[in-house]
Amino acid sequence: MSKVFEDYLSELHTDMVDIGLEYVENRAEDIYIYCSYEPEMYAFDVFYKINGQFVLKNNLNNTVNDSDKELFDTSEPRQEALLDVGLKNLEEIHKKCKEYEEEMPTEIKLHLSLFPTLVN
Repeated sequence: MSKVFEDYLSELHTDMVDIGLEYVENRAEDIYIYCSYEPEMYAFDVFYKINGQFVLKNNLNNTVNDSDKELFDTSEPRQEALLDVGLKNLEEIHKKCKEYEEEMPTEIKLHLSLFPTLVN
């Protein structure tokens, strides 16, 4: 069975989430990804919920309460690598939209809850 547009889109969304989780070493409660497209301009960013706090990628270490806990690597090269991969995925989404004659979304919002609240 051959792939359809939605399959490619799903793979690219999954890759965005994977790179975001890799950056935070799978230590987040929630991950939020925001993408934006304006003609020939792409934007990608990610933020997290960790220890009940919403935090940008550069402020992850503000969530580490105990000095014994390992700090996150929020170095500029690591942040740039995260953004580069996200932007490449967004550009690939645009290419697939053109290929399948679909309209490129102006916004993409992804949210993944890693530790869902249990409902009694």
